[in-house]
Amino acid sequence: MDISFHYFAVKSTALAAGYSETAAQRIASFSQFIDDYNWYAYFYAGNIPDYIRDEKLDIVYNNTLNIINPVTTGFSDWIDMATLIIPRSQRFTVSPFHFIPKDKAHIDNGDKRTVPATLNDGSYISQELSQLQNEIKNKTLPENDALMKMGMLFHTFADTYAHQLFTGFNNKTNSVELAQVTDNITGKDETEHYHFYVEQWIAKIEKEIGIKLPTIGHMAIAHIPDLSHLSFTMKYSGIDGSKYVYTRSNTSEFVNTCRQLYEFLRTCSGSGSKPQMEWNDLYPKLAEGFLVDASEELEKSEAAAVKKLTAHWSSVFTKYKYSYNSESIKNGFISSTSKEIKTFVIDGEEQKLIKKSYSSDFYRYNYFADTHLIYLYGDHPRNWLSKEEDMADGD
Repeated sequence: MDISFHYFAVKSTALAAGYSETAAQRIASFSQFIDDYNWYAYFYAGNIPDYIRDEKLDIVYNNTLNIINPVTTGFSDWIDMATLIIPRSQRFTVSPFHFIPKDKAHIDNGDKRTVPATLNDGSYISQELSQLQNEIKNKTLPENDALMKMGMLFHTFADTYAHQLFTGFNNKTNSVELAQVTDNITGKDETEHYHFYVEQWIAKIEKEIGIKLPTIGHMAIAHIPDLSHLSFTMKYSGIDGSKYVYTRSNTSEFVNTCRQLYEFLRTCSGSGSKPQMEWNDLYPKLAEGFLVDASEELEKSEAAAVKKLTAHWSSVFTKYKYSYNSESIKNGFISSTSKEIKTFVIDGEEQKLIKKSYSSDFYRYNYFADTHLIYLYGDHPRNWLSKEEDMADGD
């Protein structure tokens, strides 16, 4: 899914479920921000909270020197795509946040593909949402933290629908073949157009990374699984090598995803709150919201996509306001910058780092991202892997 779902649909759903403008904006912003948080450099921090130094975490790279190693959750531009070929990126960014496997049983059986989650189905992501629901019910998590965590988990939950049958690792099961594409806005067959679109997209990726396209996620068919106005058919192989054909309408599938989020939001809001819209009134408007082609704008820039999508979603939900800027969130993560510069040797390389102080949101975001990895992999997840365990699946 792209920003049309992760921000615009999520905010519309949260507002319809009865959440305030401020709360809905926070949920939707951090839902989309999972895609945009591409910080993977080391930082010299001046105000690391004690809880970030917890030995179960691995956010602090060097406790004595106060060096932070952010938990990268996204890849927001073409240059970032080159990092996806690195096994650690697949294990700690692509798979856990965008292509989460269903559960341990599936992983133990050699199947790391993502499967559409439903609330309380026992899957990894639904269990995390259940835990959040209990934290909200028992008031063990401050409201602002709960809203941020909710948005972050919503992203991963929603991606199980868009990214079903794919894995975040470099694996032959991702070598799918695009068979047919229909534009749900016009009803026209656009297979030829999207075959060309995929060819151009792959050529651009291969130029950026300097090698033949790896089979990571849905790279073989570009962004087609994420574009909300399309229906498509693809041919794929199961983990046993058997051949299958899969067809879906992204528009319908994404509306179904919103229903799960709406039910969760209503459950967490408490019996005393009332929704702005009941589900039966909301879902046709969401379907209308998804019928927009912003593919060109998405390839161009975030600003171009936000401009087009804001106009479209505002025409569907005329009373709702939309505003998203990932750079503003990133800038807000930095509280202050000092004049102090130190030289450190990190991973065998000399680096000059400026001492900065970071906001509470910066630390909470990294904390929730790291605890998500801990839930999947165990304590200090990015540090304990052996060389063998750090390898991608391969073919």
